[in-house]
Amino acid sequence: MKKILLIDFGSSLTNDIEDVLKRNNFAYERADHLFKSDNLDEYKGIIFSGSPDAVYAGGRLCDMSLVKNKIPKLGICYGHQFVNYVLDGKVIKSDNPENKVSKLFTIKIDNPIFDGMKKQHYVAMYHNDEV
Repeated sequence: MKKILLIDFGSSLTNDIEDVLKRNNFAYERADHLFKSDNLDEYKGIIFSGSPDAVYAGGRLCDMSLVKNKIPKLGICYGHQFVNYVLDGKVIKSDNPENKVSKLFTIKIDNPIFDGMKKQHYVAMYHNDEV
């Protein structure tokens, strides 16, 4: 069975990502940013966690082959910046840092895929950088 690879860049919230994977019965493997693999065939997706670092200021990096492949990826906070950085995007210090809770989305349609989910979802926004 293929699993999710969770790359931990040192965020205090990586345990929360891991908890979501567990609660939703995903097979996964957690690894730090120094993870190396010659064979990514066992993974069906890669999640890149957040970090207290800034990617443009010498932050933690990982093997670029984890980004430059066809496996679906989800970058959360720093992970999003890292993926963008590897793909030659620009990451800069924000003029308007965020430190608040914001509504992420509201489910407005009735579909079995959303059974058991709350209708509104919120996310903590602690960002000092922007892509």
